[in-house]
Amino acid sequence: MNSKTTLPVLLFFLSILVTAPLPALDGQDEENRGGDLYKAFIGALEKMETFSFESRYLWETGSGVLGKCTLRYFLEKPDLYRVEVIDTGGELAGLLVCDGRFCFRTWPRGTTIFTQQEGSNRLENDVYLKDRAYRGMSISHQLSILPQVCMPVFNANAFFGGRESVLEYLDDIEYCGEEEIDGEACHRLRVSMMEGQRVRTVWLSKKDNLPRKWLGELRLANSQSTTEVWSALEVDRALDEELFSWTPPSGFRERRLATVEERILQAGDRAADFDLIDSDGKPISLAEYDDKIIWLMFWRIG
Repeated sequence: MNSKTTLPVLLFFLSILVTAPLPALDGQDEENRGGDLYKAFIGALEKMETFSFESRYLWETGSGVLGKCTLRYFLEKPDLYRVEVIDTGGELAGLLVCDGRFCFRTWPRGTTIFTQQEGSNRLENDVYLKDRAYRGMSISHQLSILPQVCMPVFNANAFFGGRESVLEYLDDIEYCGEEEIDGEACHRLRVSMMEGQRVRTVWLSKKDNLPRKWLGELRLANSQSTTEVWSALEVDRALDEELFSWTPPSGFRERRLATVEERILQAGDRAADFDLIDSDGKPISLAEYDDKIIWLMFWRIG
């Protein structure tokens, strides 16, 4: 598991609302306008064969910035994609490539990995992950173990006709007026879920119904937010086949994630200590419960 993965991260943003049925919002009045515009965005994605863009990504919490980078997306139907993580210095820090059969993730500058057996972090270089691709495989979840990124607000699965269960908790899609993003006239929509616990704001261009900005907010004691600003959007441009082909460089080795059976503690084993922030925003440590029977429950919705 990547060392940046903590309980707040597990509770963090799930991907963008996509093609599950939306409320019946077919009218043109102000109350229904948000749903109609969101449908237009989904309709625009459905018509595309290829889609590429850049996203300035900023992940923040009350204590400061947790991640900052640029994401470069290259998407081609039916099942090809490439996402590059570019750090603030303009260097490639992470890469996700799917050739339709396999998905590869790699860290050109190495990655810090937490090992349960050692109870510590370890820097690994020249490694990659390889997974068999399948329809509906979450692109946002794959990105979440790359540097600086935690569950982008936009889940690129939407381009491929994907959907997510979190839509079951939709409260409302509200039209919030017009606003310019980097000189582009946009409609601003507010998507509320789980009685306002999760809120996403999206700015859709009036020109093409495609986003120019996203803001995702998780409103708990340990609130977090993610901002994504899009640029260089290109639709149905021929993409080089080499973008979706990746071969491990010489000297790289495949990193295999341990199975549950391999990772689980056996009777008599001592668990590695860890600190977390609970749902009330208070720090807790496993060491506080030494020699006591405890029950841990990790949960998320979606």
